[in-house]
Amino acid sequence: MGKNKQVGKQVEGDMIQDSVVIKNTTYDELMKCLMAGDIQGAMKVMEMQEKALGVVHPNYPYYSLGIRRIGDKLVPYSKPLSKEAIEKYPPKIKGKISFSDKYKDFKNINDILDYSYKTQTEIEINNIELMKMIGDEVDPYQGEIELLLSETTEWKLKPKEFPEARPYKVVIEGSDISYDYILLRTTRIEDNKVFLSNREQEVDTEFNFVFDLKNKKITINIKLNQDMKPTRKSLLKYLRFTKSALSKNKFSIISLEYDAVLAEGDLDSFDYENPFGNIDNEITFIEYISLIEEHYNTTVEIPEKIEDDDLEAIYYLGEALKYGEIKGTWKDGTFDFIISEEFSRNIKNLEDKPFDLSLVAPVKVVIFNKEFHIPKMIKTFKNAKMKDLDKVKKKVEVLEDGDVIKVTFVAKGDNQYIEQFVFNEE
Repeated sequence: MGKNKQVGKQVEGDMIQDSVVIKNTTYDELMKCLMAGDIQGAMKVMEMQEKALGVVHPNYPYYSLGIRRIGDKLVPYSKPLSKEAIEKYPPKIKGKISFSDKYKDFKNINDILDYSYKTQTEIEINNIELMKMIGDEVDPYQGEIELLLSETTEWKLKPKEFPEARPYKVVIEGSDISYDYILLRTTRIEDNKVFLSNREQEVDTEFNFVFDLKNKKITINIKLNQDMKPTRKSLLKYLRFTKSALSKNKFSIISLEYDAVLAEGDLDSFDYENPFGNIDNEITFIEYISLIEEHYNTTVEIPEKIEDDDLEAIYYLGEALKYGEIKGTWKDGTFDFIISEEFSRNIKNLEDKPFDLSLVAPVKVVIFNKEFHIPKMIKTFKNAKMKDLDKVKKKVEVLEDGDVIKVTFVAKGDNQYIEQFVFNEE
């Protein structure tokens, strides 16, 4: 009697044929649709799979089982299915943390968090235990938390940030120099003192204010931000503003948002260390360096030590550029003259009395071993009288054209001299 063969039947997605179970999985169905180009069919298979996963959640129909990719890993999680689910069974995390021993002197966690906020310091955590919750029940899927804990080696609690920087204007009474737009932000709060700064603004002048709330005092510190490589122009503004501050006049910090005074007071303790003896000398020095650089389209590299000759040359050329002339007094002077027909005639007709002597010549000024040329300088000596006029006349009679004669002049009466400069001859 022959053996009976079992007829294949469809049973829950599987086929039984000749006692062999042939799996017909969701993956097979998905690949079959994709290979056939049936995208809609593939989407239906995936929707069926998602529904099948969802119902296994113990809190269904409020939550379903979802799958989330974190990096290269798939992690199960509890997916809320409605707003009601979140309201009735709110997802949350509870846990325990232990802080570093450096915080052992703090009374409680609130004090630690207060310290963290006021100093904007991250709090170090020694150990942390976390658990996901759904309402008051433990979330059955802790994969996200477990993955986070396994991949994190160092824990720190970040402080809540101070409010963002706000725009202000800083002015000093009686001064035409002001800083019309600085962004001040709280950087620290300590011992009833609030520290504000504009360092986040990344500009060449840094303002730091300390508001002493207990004693009702404000400390101001202004400095150049060397990381920003301040220009001569910004340095000059800084020095002029500092000069106004040293005058101990009233200052004001004005909110640009509200057009209101944030704080004001008298500058009775403002100090400034000056390498030039006084701030006026430094202002003049930087101003003249700026004029020289601008006129000659160059950069003057200032060494750490400035020799007296260089300093004198800077002031000379700076005054020439700023005022166009330099005045002074003179007593006497000896000059070389080249004998010519015109010179001989002028000496012959010269009377023995004072006159204005004018000499014309180019000028070379050397600053830090670098030459700067003035095309034309007219130097006029007031009330000049030639010394030993008769002897000079006799010498001129015997000298030939091209010879050089030294002549001495002395000042009589008004002994002023004027140097006038021509920088751009047409």
